[in-house]
Amino acid sequence: MASLFLVNDSNQPESKTFYNDSKLPSLPVPSVKQTIEKYLDSCEAVLTADEYEKTVKTCQLFMQNDAPYLQEKLLERATNHRNWLEQWWSDKVYLESRTSLLVSNFSGPGTYLEHYWPLQEGTQLERCAFGTYLFMQFWQLVRKEVLAAHSTSDGKYLTMHQFRYMFNTCRIPHKGRDKLHHSFRTEREGSSPTHTIVSYRGYLFKIECVDSKSGDIFTPPQFYKAFQYIRNLCESRAEGPALPALTSLDRDKWAEARDHLIEINPSNLEALREIESSLMFTAMDDTSLRNYTELAYAGMVGDPALLWYDKSYNSVTSLNGATWCNCDHTPYDAMVMVAMVEFFTYSIKKLKGVWPESLETDQFVKPIEINFYLDKKAQNSITEAKQHIYRMRQNLELLQIVFYKFGKSEMKKYKIHPDFMVQICLQLAYMQVHGKPGPTYETAITRQYYHGRTETCRTCTPEAVAFCKEMIACDSEIDAKSCRNLISLLQAAQSKFLSLMADCMNNHGCDRHLLGLLLISVENGLEVPKLFTDPAFSASGGNGNFVLSTSCVGYFHGQGGVAPMVEDGYGFFYRINDGRLIYTVSAYNSSSETSAQKMSDHFEYSMSTVYDLLKLSSRMSKM
Repeated sequence: MASLFLVNDSNQPESKTFYNDSKLPSLPVPSVKQTIEKYLDSCEAVLTADEYEKTVKTCQLFMQNDAPYLQEKLLERATNHRNWLEQWWSDKVYLESRTSLLVSNFSGPGTYLEHYWPLQEGTQLERCAFGTYLFMQFWQLVRKEVLAAHSTSDGKYLTMHQFRYMFNTCRIPHKGRDKLHHSFRTEREGSSPTHTIVSYRGYLFKIECVDSKSGDIFTPPQFYKAFQYIRNLCESRAEGPALPALTSLDRDKWAEARDHLIEINPSNLEALREIESSLMFTAMDDTSLRNYTELAYAGMVGDPALLWYDKSYNSVTSLNGATWCNCDHTPYDAMVMVAMVEFFTYSIKKLKGVWPESLETDQFVKPIEINFYLDKKAQNSITEAKQHIYRMRQNLELLQIVFYKFGKSEMKKYKIHPDFMVQICLQLAYMQVHGKPGPTYETAITRQYYHGRTETCRTCTPEAVAFCKEMIACDSEIDAKSCRNLISLLQAAQSKFLSLMADCMNNHGCDRHLLGLLLISVENGLEVPKLFTDPAFSASGGNGNFVLSTSCVGYFHGQGGVAPMVEDGYGFFYRINDGRLIYTVSAYNSSSETSAQKMSDHFEYSMSTVYDLLKLSSRMSKM
């Protein structure tokens, strides 16, 4: 999949970014038989023989008694909704969740420090200005619909619908269920707000990004002067109220705090609407961060004043020019960020990291300060929110590591799929640390369908577990016979992985279908089928209980991370380049079972040992 190309002819309607979206096929509904087979396969990998036998019987009863009616009702829904999952996914998975966005947002560092933006003191304003300008250029590509639609290797178009939600989008807290505010429009659809919000030292400002007379995006020098104006204005002030911290609270608490802000003074509602309708939320940080791990922490649980967690895109720049972002996961997935990072990377490299002209100018639109009226109750809520962020930071163990020993090129040399290599070594590491298989979620995209997003690829398969058990039993003492056996097991695991991932990308996994059947039963007032209350359902990862929450963010430049799904779990995001692997691993310090550092050490050891196995097998085949 290409992440960044422009259309060949912007005057041709069929070349427009979103033209093909309405023509994509509807999201399919798998057969119950197929779904149960995949579900049982994942259960077999993690259950004992007795537990598995009980689960087989539970599934048989489900197929006989509950499934026929539920499937019929789901198929009815699919005839009336081109994407039968879309609204459920938004409402049930995201908007109705009451937990803090600290644990569901995704975040990551700007990887531009790897080339033309190395860490360098005194570059904050310049890079902040340049970054805002590049963001606006990307906004313009989408607004004018000249970003070429993504497609698969065999030419199938993928939905671009999620790209709309990077801009002017914000999750608004409400008791019970949040709402998504979205005001981005393409040029042919109408006008959109063109301002961004800037946070510095606890104060908030509105910056206009487009000249109202010419319609042109402001230049880096003009943005530079605007950011400089804010810094000069605030440097002599005491620390501001850090109102953005409120967005880190659990959703009902934040909803209550937001309602109270509006009760205090009607102008607070106007201020909130300026933030919620803005293109993005950006901030200047008063520290200098030194490495990817510090950037990863800042992106997820950093300064309480710097992130408006509800916004679809937050961008922060430190004193030494390091950048990072934080994104609400509700409206879009990481591939949107991957595409924008590619655009930034291309643009920064093209200009060798600097604006070719002088940054001095007297022509800029002065930022407008956004003020809130606060009372004691509101100030107490901000204090509580700050403490919540600090506690979360203390509880989160987070590492971002660059593995230099080998990358995609070497993996392909030995005919092993790079993504599978990471997944099998991650499973091997988990089994080495914990002595048992780990139910694993890997993101599979379903964008070849109308408004498609993701399916869960359950990569902890019986074949993967069989290989890992044998690998552990060998304890690195691998002779010719054991090598042949291990390679045979590895090939079987890879074949299963590739087949399973292909099925999931066609929406023929099991998790989204099972969710649909469950929600149909709930909406029709039926008793929840025993399949969903069976301990095996949670033990295999159901109900968001995957101990390994993973995603391959691609083979490009973007890198991010997430918190673990469960208390005793791990988050593991990775990108695979030709000569290296960059990964982010997270765990909770409150868990006595997990350790991000230990997991990282065993993962790298597993990568090395499996790599050595491949090399040994290659040498043996040439004898």
